[in-house]
Amino acid sequence: MVKIFFKNISNHIVILFFCILLLSGCRRKVYVTSNTFADVKTIPKGFSIDSSFYITSLNQINKLLSNEISQKISVILTDKGYVIRDAKDADFLLVFNFAIEESKQIINIPQYIPGQTSTTTGTVRNPYGFTAAQYQQQTTSSGNIIYIPVERMFYSKGIVIYVYDANEYRKTKKEELIWQGSAVTCDESNDLREAIDYLLVAASQDFGRSTGRNKQIQINVDNKLIEKLSQGIYSALSQQFKECIIA
Repeated sequence: MVKIFFKNISNHIVILFFCILLLSGCRRKVYVTSNTFADVKTIPKGFSIDSSFYITSLNQINKLLSNEISQKISVILTDKGYVIRDAKDADFLLVFNFAIEESKQIINIPQYIPGQTSTTTGTVRNPYGFTAAQYQQQTTSSGNIIYIPVERMFYSKGIVIYVYDANEYRKTKKEELIWQGSAVTCDESNDLREAIDYLLVAASQDFGRSTGRNKQIQINVDNKLIEKLSQGIYSALSQQFKECIIA
C-alpha cells in the first residue's frame, strides 16, 4: 500500500519545484503538498465535534515510530475537540501509513561568469603644440549567468490517513471509507521522522473535508502546532516512563 501511495502521486514536478525552493534560500518554511477526499453524504460538514476516534497504523515494520505518530495524531485530534477512545467504543477508525522514497534528479544550478576586462591605449596630442601624452583605459563587459546541471538525491516523504466508520465495521465487518488525506514533502534529508510533524499539520488542515485538488501548503518552522506536537510527544513519553517506574 505504501508503494501504491507514492505511485498515485501525480505532482512529482510540483514537488521537485519545492525541492529547488528549499535549496535556494534560508529554510524558514517547509513546503508540503496535501490532498484530501471526503464522503460528503456521510459527513457533509466534516466530523462533528463530539466524534471519537481509534488510531492505529498499517506499518508493522517500525512500530516505535508508528506509536510516536499515533501520539502526535492524538494531540492534533484532541486539539480540534475530538475524543480518543478504544476500538470497541470509537465512532471512527483512523488508520495511517507512512513512507519515504529516494530519487535522483538533475537540477540546473545558476552560476555567474564575470565579464572580460580589456585595456585600450592611445595618445592625446596638445592642439597647440606637439606635446603628446599616453593614456590607458580599462573596460569590463557585462557578465553572464550560465546553468550547470547537477545530479542531486531527493527524498519524498509522505503520510496517508484513512478514516472508516467504526460502527458500520463492528456491525457488518464492512470497511466504509469516510475520509482520506495525504501529505508529501521533498528535500535532500533522508530523515522521515524530521518531516512527520509538518506532514501531519498539513494533512490535518482539511481534516473531514475535501480539498478537491492538490493543495500547496507552506508551514513555518516556528508554527505553534509544530511546537505543540514536539511538546506533546515528550510529555506522553515522560508519562509512560513514570508509569513504568511505578509499575
